[in-house]
Amino acid sequence: MHRVWRAAGLSFYAMGTTLLGLIGLILTATFLLIKNGWSNMIEHWKRTGASALVLWWFLVFLYLFTFISPETFSVEEIKKFSQGIVVNIASNNFDSSLIGTGFWIDKKGHIITCSDPQKADLVLNNSNFRVGVMVPPLLTGKMLTVVLGVNYTSGEIVYYDSETGIFIIYVNNNPFMRKLHMFAEAENVETHQKESTTEKYWVPALSKDLVSVGSQIFLAAVERDKEGPAINFLVGRVVKRGADTSRNKYYLRIYTDIPFKASYRGSPVLDATKSIVGVACSESETISVLIPSQSLVDIIAEAKCC
Repeated sequence: MHRVWRAAGLSFYAMGTTLLGLIGLILTATFLLIKNGWSNMIEHWKRTGASALVLWWFLVFLYLFTFISPETFSVEEIKKFSQGIVVNIASNNFDSSLIGTGFWIDKKGHIITCSDPQKADLVLNNSNFRVGVMVPPLLTGKMLTVVLGVNYTSGEIVYYDSETGIFIIYVNNNPFMRKLHMFAEAENVETHQKESTTEKYWVPALSKDLVSVGSQIFLAAVERDKEGPAINFLVGRVVKRGADTSRNKYYLRIYTDIPFKASYRGSPVLDATKSIVGVACSESETISVLIPSQSLVDIIAEAKCC
């Protein structure tokens, strides 16, 4: 739907559209004037002019809808967007081997994450499994600045893919289901200017295309320090595409220049359009290797839960 509205808007403001439309109208009017005379031209235009304008706009809209390139965003916009999609994965005893990142895949409250295949049994058998829902910074202007926080709740594993180490987890009391969200408001007592904001979350789109080598990418991971979980945002590039030949399916891999940490496992990796191009699952020579979004789409379909 966003693509439709964007194409409609661009069909009015696209470079050259107005000029071409005017040229078409002038040529049509000149032809009718020569053929029918001034009075007949006006009468004919009343009958056909509106239809011609609508047809011209529709043709421009159809062209833009078909060939329009995806909208891209600045690094700062992507960083803000990523803060509303990631969650922290942890055990109650904060076993470092079971701490990682995940992200929302639907508004029912399901998330995707990835584990070390050698420790998958620990995750599957972990009765103290829990999810930390990151509270996005409530930041809208010059007056409001509210620090990042985290709300812990329980999570239930609903699907596991042994080929990739991908888990799909249902988050209880997730922000898409609960009715109460945090709200903040500030007022300048001198000018009476007000600012307000509300806690928000998003479900990112999974890219349908395999990301190209050299493309800029953005990884959002949750890391724990002395003050608690915090989102770490990294910028990198795709260095190559390859395959894990030890796998029977979902063998495609995307190699990046982003350094790998255990806490990055399960982190969403976005492109400039805010779409997920992959999830960080493993490392190769200390760099992050991604399971591509195309595999995630198939895994979600197999899970039949989302």
